Amino acid sequence: MNPFPSLTAQAPDMNALILALKGSAVLASLSLCPLQAKDPSPPPGGFKIQWQRNVLLTWSDQYRTRIDIAYPQRAAPSSGWPGVLVVHGGGRSRKVGWAQETMRRLATAGFVAFGYDVRGQGDCPRLNPQHGQNRFTHLRRTIDMADCFHLLGTRLSGVLDPKRLGVYGQSQGGSHGLHAAAYSGLALPGKGYRKTMPKILAVVTDVQVLDRLDDLLPGGTLFQAAALAGAFAKTGTKHGIVQAFLKDDPVAARKALLAEPGLIIWDLLKKSDTPLFLMNSWDDGKHIVRTNANALARMKPGVPRRLLLSTGGHHSVLNYIEDLLGFESTQRWMSRFLKGEQNGIDKEPLVDAAVIPANPRVYLDPRSQWQHRRSRTWPITKPSRRFYLRSGKRLLSSAPSSTETVASLNHRVRRGYGALQFLKDGANLRKVLPAIPQQKLPFNTAAVSKATELFGRAVCELELTPTRSSFQVVATLYDIDPQGNARFITTGSVGVRGTSSARQRVRIELDDVAYILPAGHRFRLSLENLHLYMQPKHPRLFAAPFFHSYRLQPHIDRRFAPRLDLPLRTLGLSLTPRIGEINLSGAWEHSLSIEGGQDRAGQVYILLVGGSGITPGMPGSPRIPLNFDAWTHLGLAAINTPVFDRFLGRLDRSGRALAKMRVPANLSSLTLGSRLSFTALTLTPNSFESSWTGTLHITR
Repeated sequence: MNPFPSLTAQAPDMNALILALKGSAVLASLSLCPLQAKDPSPPPGGFKIQWQRNVLLTWSDQYRTRIDIAYPQRAAPSSGWPGVLVVHGGGRSRKVGWAQETMRRLATAGFVAFGYDVRGQGDCPRLNPQHGQNRFTHLRRTIDMADCFHLLGTRLSGVLDPKRLGVYGQSQGGSHGLHAAAYSGLALPGKGYRKTMPKILAVVTDVQVLDRLDDLLPGGTLFQAAALAGAFAKTGTKHGIVQAFLKDDPVAARKALLAEPGLIIWDLLKKSDTPLFLMNSWDDGKHIVRTNANALARMKPGVPRRLLLSTGGHHSVLNYIEDLLGFESTQRWMSRFLKGEQNGIDKEPLVDAAVIPANPRVYLDPRSQWQHRRSRTWPITKPSRRFYLRSGKRLLSSAPSSTETVASLNHRVRRGYGALQFLKDGANLRKVLPAIPQQKLPFNTAAVSKATELFGRAVCELELTPTRSSFQVVATLYDIDPQGNARFITTGSVGVRGTSSARQRVRIELDDVAYILPAGHRFRLSLENLHLYMQPKHPRLFAAPFFHSYRLQPHIDRRFAPRLDLPLRTLGLSLTPRIGEINLSGAWEHSLSIEGGQDRAGQVYILLVGGSGITPGMPGSPRIPLNFDAWTHLGLAAINTPVFDRFLGRLDRSGRALAKMRVPANLSSLTLGSRLSFTALTLTPNSFESSWTGTLHITR
């Protein structure tokens, strides 16, 4: 039911609206600022900070590295500031831009932030010439972190609180974070300055996976191409997974991975009590989203965990706004669990998902604004709409009533091309495709009459007859525009080994996705022989192919109708940008865009603003993701003035509206340090909808 009926009138009664909003909010609790722990609160714009750069550290085995340290200039609280270790990605150093920026931001928020060069990287080869380019081992990465906490506890006595520690890292650094969570409070896997890992209160990882076995051996029957190429480039054929791949033996590969000391920590990690925030990229060049989504469901219940699905991973597109959201999420997660700040991040929905732009130009633009969705569960597979694969390259809602014919899918491998040459080619598509051409067997839906949202995990099931006992079949989903151009959406594959050549049933889970199919476009399901991710300008091979030729004959008949289940839903209400940041220097303005789709054309909308977060939010069905406070009251009192321009109105014929918040120079200083949240509501006489929120930081 619409709790604000006055808004659906042509001339809304603003006094009645304010009373309705006040009545729906528990002002006694919602108007309070977030509670702080014992640490001093940062001044508007954050603390001024100081750096200790290029500090020499010597690990317990006499290996040397350098570390950079940042922390507030002001006197520390009696226990010291909480500390966050920031670990860089593989082949980089502590000086990489995002690591330095993360340390700076954390220090301005009241943390000691520090990052060192991981073994074999950065300054380490020069400092340890006797070790050459020797890289870390998986066991030493854990011991080195504990050594670092021990050494800084002494060096920064009175500045660093050794009982409030967290870890953040990307890729290789993310793996460090997961090891810290796995060993938190436990005995170390080797000799160091101390016997146990200190208690780790929070971890944030970016583009790293929880279950390495599932990542490296998808489904237990395939090999991840990027991991194979990386292992071969480093050690040739010496690595166990490479040897197993050359023998086409995933069982041996699993044994080799489990035997590598410290690599597989899943048994420890799934029992960890450390609050964990995971960031993954839809289009990451190494790790697919589905791996972490599956693992999260198998971890110890009751421990705070969140998942941010966006972009910016290995070889994926850069987006400045999504990067900013990653910085903010890291700071909020650490503030919640290292400072005790009741900022609500642990109460927000499990998943915050960016919607992959359908337009390739928007997708590739680093300044584009991606829509976002939230969900309290993941992966989403239902409700779904079922389509059946039919003859004539069709995807229909009706099942076949009799046997229909369909072409076969052929996997052809050039004579003499095998696993070793594939490794020498580095799994490079330009070298692989001439030897193993991609084959496609397409099936198309009718064009959709209005934009349709795909949110979650699609599943394809079919029966086929193979000509060989081992094979791989891939299901890829495309967006087909009215001109016939194909835009990759998502894909998945399954490998079958040692079966008979009789008719087989296979189930293929495509990777999780958030995507909007524009009106007039069609979905295309393509059965293929190669597991390719074909995002614009970033094509890659995920699972290594089989190196023998075979033919797959799909069946369409009443025995089992081949099908595709798509998690489709009505187009959601969007508010962009998801996050913004203003460096205060005078008057400022912030533009907001509401996207509701044609079905919401002409509906009344209102933008609400708040300064005390989004949880628990205002009561409603569903709950409005905004806490009513003085900012909300001000926004309503001054709605549609130049300060809150077009914060109330009607969506245009396409279901869109633009609004802008403007603060003049003589008032702008009063906003310094504010973290504003915005949410959009659309209203009909009997119901309302709310968007996911947008956030704005006003800083120095």
